[in-house]
Amino acid sequence: MTKAVAVEGTAIIAREFGDRLRVLGMTESDIETCKQFLFSISIFEEAQIARNCGGVSAMHDITEGGLATALMELSIA
Repeated sequence: MTKAVAVEGTAIIAREFGDRLRVLGMTESDIETCKQFLFSISIFEEAQIARNCGGVSAMHDITEGGLATALMELSIA
């Protein structure tokens, strides 16, 4: 895993439900920070590094199904 869990989901929630987050007490600054997470979800560079190191037999994008699903799918890859 190269980045934090739930980065894309956090960005989407901040973008779609900012008003609700404010009501729940989240600061405007934190909401804006979360919205910007969307621009850091690419793992292209990390995937290239892994590929170039050799010995990599599988890679998985955990945005579909989350971490648990990714671990299960990688275990059978």
